[in-house]
Amino acid sequence: MSWIGIILLVLALYLGFKLVGVVLKLALFVVAIVIAYALVAPHLDWPPPTEILWVLGPDTDALGPDGLRVPDTAHMRQRVVEGVADAIAERVVPTVDAPADPLPVPCDEAQGEPAGAC
Repeated sequence: MSWIGIILLVLALYLGFKLVGVVLKLALFVVAIVIAYALVAPHLDWPPPTEILWVLGPDTDALGPDGLRVPDTAHMRQRVVEGVADAIAERVVPTVDAPADPLPVPCDEAQGEPAGAC
């Protein structure tokens, strides 16, 4: 190994430690921001960090912020599909309901009924 290789190795180690230091400082800064938010959020009526992570997190069958299990989406999907299908069927083939008040039959004075009888 030549002296240029040794200098490059030392320089790489130095820059590597600097990079790790920057990454650790950024991680600690993010942790400090999250802790500050968690302390301030209840006083300002903001949602807690766990709820924000739950909303922004992946859509999986996991425990929610309240410790409740997320329901299976297959039943919800089937209910939506059936509701849409029923709405389309209702538009295409509307149900025939009897009117609440039947329309009055007009009087025919020509057949001999008096005008006041109707």
